[in-house]
Amino acid sequence: MTSAYIELAFACLINWTMYTSSSENDIGLWINNIYLCASSLLVVVYPIGLYVFLRINYYELQYKYNKVKFENAYSGIELYDNISAIWVPVLYFLLRAVLAACCVCLTGMPVFQFLTLFTCQIIQITYLGHVHPYDTRAELQLDLFNEAYIFVMLYHLMCLTANNTEHVELR
Repeated sequence: MTSAYIELAFACLINWTMYTSSSENDIGLWINNIYLCASSLLVVVYPIGLYVFLRINYYELQYKYNKVKFENAYSGIELYDNISAIWVPVLYFLLRAVLAACCVCLTGMPVFQFLTLFTCQIIQITYLGHVHPYDTRAELQLDLFNEAYIFVMLYHLMCLTANNTEHVELR
């Protein structure tokens, strides 16, 4: 589901950059614009709906029947004593949507791309370190390592690649 969401977010944003409306009666253009609006609504509403669902059904999700039925929404996350762990899947989807928006909408502005990506990584690492949302310590350490590795790779990408900033004196 996560890869489908990311692909939909990228497709939606790329489609918005090429959005046009003409006065002609072009049926293909109307179908494309309807799809664009529907997919944009889905990209925005899905994380909000997921949070509302997890928040309303927090106490029922601990029963075995509900755990098996809805495990894809929060797999690997410890919901037993930690209600703030509900934000893990929502934050994941929101950060991926911001990543898609950053890559598509900020082309030609690498400084703002890096700042946006750094901010997303800082939010994710801070949240994971504060909430400890996973069932085991190994899962938490693995996710923290993954986020820290992405952070280091972003730093090296920013500092060590040619033509990575708009101004020569900032390289």
